[in-house]
Amino acid sequence: MSTRKSSVNRVFKKEAERLFHARRRVLRDEQSLSELKSDYLEFCREYFRLLKRTISMTRMADAMQRELMQTNKQLQYAHRKMGTQLEIARQIQEHLYPLETRKLPGLEVHSRYIALDRVGGDFLDYTMPGEGLAGILLGDAAGHGVPASLVGSMARMALSGLSEWNTHPARLLGGLNDSLLHKIDRHYVTACYVIFNAAN
Repeated sequence: MSTRKSSVNRVFKKEAERLFHARRRVLRDEQSLSELKSDYLEFCREYFRLLKRTISMTRMADAMQRELMQTNKQLQYAHRKMGTQLEIARQIQEHLYPLETRKLPGLEVHSRYIALDRVGGDFLDYTMPGEGLAGILLGDAAGHGVPASLVGSMARMALSGLSEWNTHPARLLGGLNDSLLHKIDRHYVTACYVIFNAAN
């Protein structure tokens, strides 16, 4: 009887140990499963956070692209408009130059104007300050483009009011300097005025 009881005890003890170890494995597996679930949930949260950010950035990029396209259209329109205005300015400036052949006392003058830009600061004019005299004025406003063109035009207009000094180059250029000195801040004009005397 004692041997049989001892044998049953061993069986129960083994079964109890087996159940104990099985329960420990189940508890470990449950803990691992819980950790895995927690990691998965964290992954899902991070994924949706990144997805939301990506969608937001995509919308922002789309908005910026639309704005860039709109700005580009406005720049193209402004460029075309400026091109048209520069062409008009070029045509006006061309009409200010005496491009046709001019017969002055003792001279036949031919001129041709080719601007570096559409418009420029160069200017040319002829005068007949007296009998047998021919005056040639050649000038250049510093710079290029519209600013130089405007300064050159101002110089030509100023010269029209100095006709009484046509026979005196120094006085004429001095009067031009006085006329422009306070009107063309940070710009300057170089000019040469010569008088040709056909008699000698």
